[in-house]
This record gives sequence, structure tokens and C-alpha cells, in this order.
Amino acid sequence: MSQNALKHGMEGTPEYNAFYNARRRCVSPKSKDYANYGGRGVRFRFASFVVFYQELGPRPSPKHTLDRKNNDGHYESGNVRWATRTEQMQNQRKRTGCDSQAKFVSKTSGDKWRAVVPVNGKQKHLGSFPDEASAIDAVKEALRG
Repeated sequence: MSQNALKHGMEGTPEYNAFYNARRRCVSPKSKDYANYGGRGVRFRFASFVVFYQELGPRPSPKHTLDRKNNDGHYESGNVRWATRTEQMQNQRKRTGCDSQAKFVSKTSGDKWRAVVPVNGKQKHLGSFPDEASAIDAVKEALRG
């Protein structure tokens, strides 16, 4: 049994796995996700699993996973939470290479703009719009609920 497992007894739990995987994404260039985390400057700033667990507490349900409130911020106190897939989809950073400056809006192969929002962990297509502003308005309205 490892030294850490003796200290907290939670090795193998979903909470420990979230801790371990987030740290790996940030510190190990061998991780397949390193480019989107450590490779772009995201740091893992929890000194230990115990400190991490004190910040987050138990995972509320199997549908919750680790999320950073500010996607350009670090894994650190005040910037982490347990979130559902829908919450995570609403919290995605804007990807490079997108035509629109808004989340959930993209340009189609023609001259139309497409709007797609997350609903219950899946993408809901809101339609195609003649201009970017109309697509953005549709997304805002859909997210207001």
C-alpha cells in the first residue's frame, strides 16, 4: 500500500481519480491531454490529495466530474468544482480556429450561422441564422431557459 493511501485511505475512489488525472494532465507531457492543460500553462496547485478533498468534498453524484470555473485558470482553491456534463459544456473555452467569437455559434459551409447549446449533456441544434448576431441571440435565449 502506498504512503498516500495510508494517509487518506481514498486511493481508487472517484475523488482520488479526479485528483490524479487532473494533476497528470498538467505535469506529464506523456499525457494525451497535456497540450490542452500543462502545455498551455494550466498548473495543478494542490499540494496533496487531502488539500484537494478539503476544497471539493465528496463528489455529489456519478454524473459530476471535476471542472475549473475559469478555464484559463489553474487547478487551485476557488477555481475548482464538481460539475455536470451540461455545466461543463456551458463552461468550455472558445477553441482556436472558430469563426465566431461566441460559444456555441459557428459558421456553416454556406453563409449561414449555426447555433448549438448543451441540454442534459447533449447538443441541441437551435437552427441556422442569416447572421452571427441572430445566432448569438438564439443561444442567449436558450441558455436563459
